[in-house]
Amino acid sequence: MRQVVLIAALLSVLAHSTIVLAQVAEGGGILYGSEIGVVVTAPKGWLFDTKSGTGKGVPAVMYPTGSTWANANERMYVNIVKSRDETLDSFIAGDIEKFKSASSSLTVEK
Repeated sequence: MRQVVLIAALLSVLAHSTIVLAQVAEGGGILYGSEIGVVVTAPKGWLFDTKSGTGKGVPAVMYPTGSTWANANERMYVNIVKSRDETLDSFIAGDIEKFKSASSSLTVEK
């Protein structure tokens, strides 16, 4: 099965510590860092999941209802990281390479 990762949101922040997640009833949650809180809501027809991505270091993942993080053709995730001296493009490329090293059949589409 072809896998597609949609990078929904990559947030670069000035500082961050342990991420704590609070789920909200609307199918989303709030990601907390030491200097930021970000509200994330899954698109209509998608699930917001705070457990399936934790093994890969991803605190919040989303995928279409009726599928799972493991078998979905389309996936989105949110990851908050400390700001580094790099461009957004290089940050995204590094994130993609991290996932490709764990899954060689991974394909990425914008």
